[in-house]
Amino acid sequence: MSDKTFYNNYLAGSKLVSRMSRLARTEIYELFLREMSPSPQCSILDIGVSVTEQDRLEENILEQLYPHLSRITMLGIHEGAFLEQIFPGTKYVQHMPGSTFPFADDHFDICYCNAVVEHVGEEQYQREFVREVLRISRKVFLTTPNRGYPIDFHKMLPFLHWLPMDWYRNIISWGGDTFYSKKENLNLLYKKDLVRLFEGQGIPFRILSYNWFGLPAYLIAVAKKQ
Repeated sequence: MSDKTFYNNYLAGSKLVSRMSRLARTEIYELFLREMSPSPQCSILDIGVSVTEQDRLEENILEQLYPHLSRITMLGIHEGAFLEQIFPGTKYVQHMPGSTFPFADDHFDICYCNAVVEHVGEEQYQREFVREVLRISRKVFLTTPNRGYPIDFHKMLPFLHWLPMDWYRNIISWGGDTFYSKKENLNLLYKKDLVRLFEGQGIPFRILSYNWFGLPAYLIAVAKKQ
């Protein structure tokens, strides 16, 4: 059993973690509504929907809560057409990792991207990812776990992720991790790192935060074209 499978099946499946995750995702969704103010006619792209955890209540929160499912397109790197049956009215599009998104410029009114950018590779790939998100959407709501938070939500361990990322990967690899220990699968961001990804893109943006226990646990980039 892989480390990721262990996390998904046991730790993330525990009642406490599941409830906390559900609460966080719901409150971030509510912040999305306040910041983006989507009308019923707005087209929304949800990047990075889950295709393996569809039975967990905290997954794919946008599709669970948003009332206008026919306006949502889901984008992922795995086969996920079955999600169209789980969330009737939605459309699922599969694309190859690292490739250009299969949409024209400003195709969507809003892009919702929750905790994906830390999984697309190192900084140059993260910057390309952000550039693509901005290209295809008029407004962007992008979140990522804050590396400055005392707990790493991927491993549910305190402080270890404050070490240089190469050290962090080596340590969790020694502990048996075969997924997050690879640099193409996890690169956590501080606020300054997220700012750097959006700087120079030519689009106004702000960095917000979602707090847990008084500290910023998630960073949220909000970008809106003029």
